[in-house]
Amino acid sequence: MNNDETGRQVFVYACDGIKQGLKALAVYYEKFKQKIGKRKDMKVQYKQAMKVEKGRMQLHEPYKGKQTVRQLMQHGQQLNSVDISTDKSLRTFNKIAKKHGVDFAVKKSPDNGKYLIFFKAKDNDVLASVFEEFSKKELNKKSKKESLVEKINQNEKSVKEMQNQLENSEKNLPEKGTKNAELPEL
Repeated sequence: MNNDETGRQVFVYACDGIKQGLKALAVYYEKFKQKIGKRKDMKVQYKQAMKVEKGRMQLHEPYKGKQTVRQLMQHGQQLNSVDISTDKSLRTFNKIAKKHGVDFAVKKSPDNGKYLIFFKAKDNDVLASVFEEFSKKELNKKSKKESLVEKINQNEKSVKEMQNQLENSEKNLPEKGTKNAELPEL
């Protein structure tokens, strides 16, 4: 082999190496383009999602049901209030108001310990039916409690009568020394 042939072979090997390098570079470049394309797609999707979310926030529906006084005031309507005395009756009111779909807020009054219920003035008619149902339930609770008290009193009376009968029957019992004595009936 002479120098020309050796030079040509070296040149061919070098060209083959460069071709392989360029092919590898082209493959790498294609993968890189795909990654960038995916990132661009992700950015576009993210921007679209943000637009949708901003739209939802602009169309923000006001709170429903039980809420804070501040949230109720954000509705931009006049508020009315009513007192409720105990925590138990407040629970009953919450159930009934949720059933009727009334927007309301509860705040404890520091002066007298009662609960103030704030509601929209426009819900006055609905709240009238809520309070009607609420008062019926509260009256039923009180009548049930009274009937229990009456039952307890009746049971006490019957126990006292039984005790009196037992004492009377003990007095009428024959003494230990006598045989064949008849026992009194109870």
